[in-house]
Amino acid sequence: MTIEIPDTEPTLVYAGTTVAWTKDLTDYPASTYTLTYYWVNTTQRHVITASASGDTHSVSVAAATTALWTAGKYQWASYAVSGATKYRVESGLVEVKLDLQAASEASLRTHARTVLEAIEAVIERRATKDQESMAIAGRSLQRTPIAELLKFRDIYKAEVAREEAAAAGNRNGMRRLYLRFGRA
Repeated sequence: MTIEIPDTEPTLVYAGTTVAWTKDLTDYPASTYTLTYYWVNTTQRHVITASASGDTHSVSVAAATTALWTAGKYQWASYAVSGATKYRVESGLVEVKLDLQAASEASLRTHARTVLEAIEAVIERRATKDQESMAIAGRSLQRTPIAELLKFRDIYKAEVAREEAAAAGNRNGMRRLYLRFGRA
């Protein structure tokens, strides 16, 4: 089986897998220019340098390298450099997805799931406390009213349900209803 290497930058990468692509840039041939990519998000920066294959730029990033990448959306830009000459070639966005093989249970939780679990934990701990506010030595403490916690819990439950429906392949988060009409 021969693996086909794409000739464009990826828009989706799975951490922990090998990533490869080629670029034919007639204005910046690999025999003269070095092509370097910079991928940046709020937590990480990756520098990827292409190698020359004739006049074609060949990019390959090892699985061991991408395994260290944080999941998220990255902005990228590529630059062609020859000596003191440097040109910005292209730019775009790429999303790095979590490596499920190396993922922990905690890393698979979405923001909505994490918040829902935190709200439910507060509600459980509050079941034995009957004060919503108290004052001790001139300092006051107020707890979020149970009614508000229940409202937030319902909001996040709905969000988690939408996420789970989308993950299951139902993109709009709605349940399908099947009807069958028969004779009476």
